[in-house]
Amino acid sequence: MAVTKADYNETLAKTYFDSVMKTVKESVSGTITLKGNSETYKVGYAVLEANYAAIFDAATDFVKAHGTEPYIGNGADASYEVNRLEYVLNDVADNQELKMTLVAAQYAADKQEAIDVLNGLDLSDYSTAELTDKLKKALDDKCTTYVDHIKHLISDAVDAINDYTFTSDSEVDAYAKAKRTIDEYFYDADATGAKGSKVLAVEKTYDGKDGKVGLGIYELNEDYAVAGTTLASFTTTAVAGADAVDAAEVAAWKAATAQKYAAYLNTKDADKTYAANVKKVFDFLAENGINPTGWDAFFAKDAAKTYAKGFATAIANVEQFEADAARYAAETDVNGVLVRDAKDVADLVIEGTMNEYLARTGIGPNTAKNYKTIDEALAAIYSLYASLDDELLAFEKKVRETAVADFLADAEADETYYPAELAKVKELTTEYLAKVNAITDVDKILADKDGYDKDYEKKVKDVKTAKQVDAAGNYSALVTAATQYADILNKQLKGDNKYYLGENNAKVIAEINKLVGNAGARTTKEINALSGDAIALVTSLPTVGAVDAAKDAADDAVKALPRTAKVADKALVDAAIAAVDAYETISAATYGGKAVENAVLQYAYAVNNELTAKVKAVDKTDKAALKALKDEIKTFVDTYEDYAAKDAVADVFKTNKDKLNGYLKDIQDAAAAAVTKAISAIPVKANLTEAHKATVEAARKAYDAYVAEYTDYYVAYKAAGYKTDGFVADDFNYQSLFNAETQLGLNNNPADAVKALKITARSTAKKGSITVKWSVVGEADIDGYQIWKSTKANKGYKKAFTTTKKTYKNSKGLKKGTRYYYKVRAYKVIDGKNVYSDWSNKANRKAK
Repeated sequence: MAVTKADYNETLAKTYFDSVMKTVKESVSGTITLKGNSETYKVGYAVLEANYAAIFDAATDFVKAHGTEPYIGNGADASYEVNRLEYVLNDVADNQELKMTLVAAQYAADKQEAIDVLNGLDLSDYSTAELTDKLKKALDDKCTTYVDHIKHLISDAVDAINDYTFTSDSEVDAYAKAKRTIDEYFYDADATGAKGSKVLAVEKTYDGKDGKVGLGIYELNEDYAVAGTTLASFTTTAVAGADAVDAAEVAAWKAATAQKYAAYLNTKDADKTYAANVKKVFDFLAENGINPTGWDAFFAKDAAKTYAKGFATAIANVEQFEADAARYAAETDVNGVLVRDAKDVADLVIEGTMNEYLARTGIGPNTAKNYKTIDEALAAIYSLYASLDDELLAFEKKVRETAVADFLADAEADETYYPAELAKVKELTTEYLAKVNAITDVDKILADKDGYDKDYEKKVKDVKTAKQVDAAGNYSALVTAATQYADILNKQLKGDNKYYLGENNAKVIAEINKLVGNAGARTTKEINALSGDAIALVTSLPTVGAVDAAKDAADDAVKALPRTAKVADKALVDAAIAAVDAYETISAATYGGKAVENAVLQYAYAVNNELTAKVKAVDKTDKAALKALKDEIKTFVDTYEDYAAKDAVADVFKTNKDKLNGYLKDIQDAAAAAVTKAISAIPVKANLTEAHKATVEAARKAYDAYVAEYTDYYVAYKAAGYKTDGFVADDFNYQSLFNAETQLGLNNNPADAVKALKITARSTAKKGSITVKWSVVGEADIDGYQIWKSTKANKGYKKAFTTTKKTYKNSKGLKKGTRYYYKVRAYKVIDGKNVYSDWSNKANRKAK
């Protein structure tokens, strides 16, 4: 039996409810348990307190309607009181929205606390030294230092936590799953069992009377497993210790070599040059991790007879290799930036040297196979700079930017989403593009190693479209309110003046859908709050007469369609489409029949017949004309495709479109062949001279023009040299082109050449004029010289003249007896801006 109002006292109800809240607060866990379908979520006192009023109302509403006791609490049984509160939130249908509000708030607090802890972990004990090459290879995350890798681990954990997103439809189970991901990274004081090797944060504790007590302070878990070791080996002390051990070991190896070297020199007829060569090779191998202490045979009395030539040749070869490598390492691009990474060059020098020393000397020919030969290493160094990775990375980013821009444009044009969901999609897109644009490794973006593409697609798919929102919504109360009000109004109206509701209230439902969707109302409470707006929209409904008139207009326009539509019937086809669209919009009904679709397809065939004649007559090498015809097809299909079956309109034009594409492909293939021919015309390195500069420049011009025109951001990259993807920059022997440019200095920065010019000015005076001449030291392709003039040595200069010559005669604006100062600088326009040389000295003369 329900509690009556006479049994209920507001003040006493709050007193008992506060008792329940106090019980929760003082419990061991300080939480209540909220249930999902198969999972639970613990909600803490802070969240309950923040939602006190709503929970209190829910509890009192329950006891008023269903309780046998007047209050949620009675002060007699703490466990019973908490169980009743959990029942009210878990099992009463009217409180499910409140339950999810509490769970969402608790998860938000749990998530923020976890992220704050992870980002606040003290990393000061961890080494800033560079990772060993072995670890870099094992980790494969592009981190440079030990502490950088730890930051990367933390960042990955935060990203994993942030990956979970929720909507108003999310249930307890979804939040519980997300919470488990958070928990994977933490080992708390009350945790049971051993901490896992992937736990990042461990709570600090002290021993209390009843066991370990947590301090709420977390530190990095040094037992975290990584690449065959743990983070304990990443501390500054551990790294320094390992380095010290390695250094001591290398020192011991080199000391052993020094002893053998000294002993050998004391033998009769010792070959000092040979001994020095052996020591040099042994020391190098020791410094690179190979222990030479067992190779006594190379310091034996007559060892030089057997090994001297091999050691001498190896050292000479390495010296030449190092010189070649150093020359390549110093090369710069057009912006004056080194084109090769110094560390990459150094690593390859070590690799080639290791092979040469091990193989050529006879020390370890089998071990030498683990390293590149000096020829292979030099070729690898030579090829380092000709990479198109930066261009491919930029291409891949642009592909994604283009795709999402088109997606958003179509979504807005087609009204795929209501405003609230569209805003969410735009937010996800901004977040996605920010992550994509931050990628610096082309391999990562190609393989989607960070999962940004898949994650974005999944998150966008989870956002409801307008149709999905409409289908999921329960707006029956609003529809009922609107139709009841419409019935009242319609009783006062006659015939055509009545408001049109549609068959089975279809028009009312369509307008209610738009009202709710555009308002962003998604919860029951938000939807019910629109009841007034639902009633108000009735007076904006069309009248029965207006709908009938639209239907009649559509019928008339459809009847006016010819039996077989020709090109000349365009106006009739368009009029029928417009009339049918107008009827369907005003009525929320579908106009039946196939008449419009048939007319559209007939009209399409008629247009295509005329296009066939145009395609037959067009100059197959006229790219502009071919593209214009393709644009005609696209415009027609875009205009009419929605009025026939999927792809039906496009299929009409397929043959002609394929022909046009074939002709354009022939033009592109010819252009590609011209680029290939231009690059092939560049002589090999040994024969390349200044006389071939024009040949190289022509190849570059052809290459750049082709890449600019045929790069296609709508066709995904497949593989280097693949001819049918959108990244055309790698379709040619780019290496040869770049090598030739480098050899001829064409990759030098033209701005640097201008800035390096040294100009010396001198002047002479005659009656009525002063002539300034100048000489230039240095070579640069400049556009001209500026001459500035003043009557004071150190200020007041104004531009007097610009010329391409190296002389200037000033015969105007001179005052006899006044001394004039002149200074000159060269300039060149690069990318629309002037680049200048330094000023010349100041030449001066007194006017006569």
